[in-house]
Amino acid sequence: MSNDFYITSILPHAGLIIKLCRAYTDSQQDFEDFYQEACLQIWKSRDAFQEKSESNF
Repeated sequence: MSNDFYITSILPHAGLIIKLCRAYTDSQQDFEDFYQEACLQIWKSRDAFQEKSESNF
């Protein structure tokens, strides 16, 4: 995974990703697997993301 992509696209949302992964398990091992898989899926979909949504944050 590219460091730039991780820094710009995953780290700013790490809290939300962690919260979602923790909601699915109470095991640290499973959490780590879920977090890694979520980051991988975000990275895999990076080329399909069109940045057309409006941000209300």
